[in-house]
Amino acid sequence: GLSSLFGHLNSLETDDSMVELFCSKLFTLESVRKSASRLSQLIAADDNYVADLLQQIVLLHSDGARLLAKSGITSELLSFAHSYATEEKKYLASHMGVSGAASLKSPPALNGHLSLLNVLLSSPLPSSDRTALAIDTMKTFKEYSRAGERLLQSYPAETELTTIFLETLY
Repeated sequence: GLSSLFGHLNSLETDDSMVELFCSKLFTLESVRKSASRLSQLIAADDNYVADLLQQIVLLHSDGARLLAKSGITSELLSFAHSYATEEKKYLASHMGVSGAASLKSPPALNGHLSLLNVLLSSPLPSSDRTALAIDTMKTFKEYSRAGERLLQSYPAETELTTIFLETLY
């Protein structure tokens, strides 16, 4: 719902400054800053839709990337990636030699998480935030290394996800 509204605002053929003004008024409120932090925490709870909403915040607000960087979004993304990698490792160990292990799918939230990282990495951030983001992104990729390897080996089975994975890596 809310993500769709922001997506619609972003697609309007109106003066960009009007949309920017609306979003800056909306997102500069202290309560919304706190909400961004709470929304970021939903990443680790495997919420498939929160990544889209957070992307809209970054895209529609001039300080959106900095707001999310300060809210601990990359720590939440890393936490989710670590949890997934741990579960994946357990699953693969218990299914060693079983043909079903080869068909293990990537987590549904991975697409949104990678897209969010892409948006954050391409956003203007202060040097210290950009460095922290790059470090956390590489840690996240380390956690997803098995999933990335599977995506590449099974290409073109999950073409869109594989492409986003490579774009984020690049």
